[in-house]
Amino acid sequence: MARIHLTDKAIRSLQADGQAAYQDYWDSSFPGGRFGVRVSKATRAKTFQLYYRANGRRRRETIGRYPDLSLADARARARETLARVQMGSDPSEEKRQ
Repeated sequence: MARIHLTDKAIRSLQADGQAAYQDYWDSSFPGGRFGVRVSKATRAKTFQLYYRANGRRRRETIGRYPDLSLADARARARETLARVQMGSDPSEEKRQ
């Protein structure tokens, strides 16, 4: 789990290293939660992720794939999700229902 300042250039260069099936890179400049990119070793797909806590439970929200979703749009969606969590909502549970 690496913390870096995410930019488009940085995301394009990310790779999954080591034995794991994927590697997470967290944005060091994102406040209020853990926002980052998960890179798959097998497919080299890059997916935006957000980790947060709702109702005392740790949750992971998949936001979208890079480059189909831009970094700016992914950050905006992550901020919207965190705003909903602060108002008492649990977006992951809502999706499940």
